Amino acid sequence: MLNCRNRAFEHYFVEAFMHGNWASEESKAFSKTLQEQCPNAGGGPLSRAVSKLPVGGTLYHEVLCNHDDSAVVLYLQAPSPGLTDTALCMVLEQMLAAPFFNSLRTEQQLGYIVGTGYVPHNQHPGMAFYIQSPQCSPKHLLDAMTDFLFQQLNEIEFYRFYWPTIQQNLIKQLEERDLTLSMKSQRLWVSLGTQDLGFNRNAKLAEKVKDLTFEEIQDFAHQLAKRERCGELVLFSKGKFEAISTQEKPTINSISQFKQEIPYY
Repeated sequence: MLNCRNRAFEHYFVEAFMHGNWASEESKAFSKTLQEQCPNAGGGPLSRAVSKLPVGGTLYHEVLCNHDDSAVVLYLQAPSPGLTDTALCMVLEQMLAAPFFNSLRTEQQLGYIVGTGYVPHNQHPGMAFYIQSPQCSPKHLLDAMTDFLFQQLNEIEFYRFYWPTIQQNLIKQLEERDLTLSMKSQRLWVSLGTQDLGFNRNAKLAEKVKDLTFEEIQDFAHQLAKRERCGELVLFSKGKFEAISTQEKPTINSISQFKQEIPYY
């Protein structure tokens, strides 16, 4: 065990962050001590690269779960981690969240857990749409989700009236100040990990949302509807129902193999 530990610490990477009610002398002393205690810290940081999902088709992956309910998650990955694609993803998810829930949960009653979410991975933006159901097969859920989603994207003009309210609410969220020191420390630590060394990504996003026009949102939505813009991934669990048939469809059977073969951003 001792030899294993020693080999593990022959070469490593250290990243430190100090924030709070500290004097300048204390931070310098901490930095000096850290350097003295980590003489072998010459390694590189862990990769934060994000898998690049193919555009124009859908990848499928069945999640094995010992539960009677079926569940489906449809994830749409934005084409870039840039501010514009990030802002467009955030806006579109907020536009579709309430109608998605109202249509598939309240009206169609497909399941008791129905929702959407803005889902970034290492600051790479994306959107997720999900349903868990005790009475519908995963194919039924996926068909209903995609029918709703792509109909709404093709008819995005309907949301023009709601755009100013959504815009203001999103700007307010992005400009919201940290309520506690721990919240601020967490935000700054995440920024450091994603190389946002200006610690102002939210402020830049707020400015980008302010500058967005509804025509840009329309264009983004129409490209999504035509499957020309985002990568698509479907995760599903069949429960007590029949699984989604993935014959002749791109399927992820081995996650480790998928990670080795897929390109990265």
